[in-house]
Amino acid sequence: MTSRLILRPFSRDDEDAAFGFFGDPDVMRFSLNGPHLSRKPTEDFILTNINRQSRSGFSIWAVAEQSSGMVIGMCGLAEFGHGVPGIELAYRLRRNRWGRGYASEAGRRGRRSCIYRVAT
Repeated sequence: MTSRLILRPFSRDDEDAAFGFFGDPDVMRFSLNGPHLSRKPTEDFILTNINRQSRSGFSIWAVAEQSSGMVIGMCGLAEFGHGVPGIELAYRLRRNRWGRGYASEAGRRGRRSCIYRVAT
């Protein structure tokens, strides 16, 4: 948690909110997979991260605004994928939340929490 954000593991209840940003071509412009064209990739992403969290103690988390409780993005540790070994700090935010410093705030908090869990 930060002063403005809640970072928590995803749940199946987050699928609609997550599709809102994963389906946005502008949000996903730099993603190797591009925007989600249906809900299935969003559902798969959430299930993968629910499983990774329970198995490894870290994953990509939902990012919600404290003021509204609305899930506005995601942030956390992810495997690079596409045959590239390694782990990265990944994030995506709804376009209408850009420019507020949320990505930096979530990234700093997510990095501290995730690095601790990976190292222990």
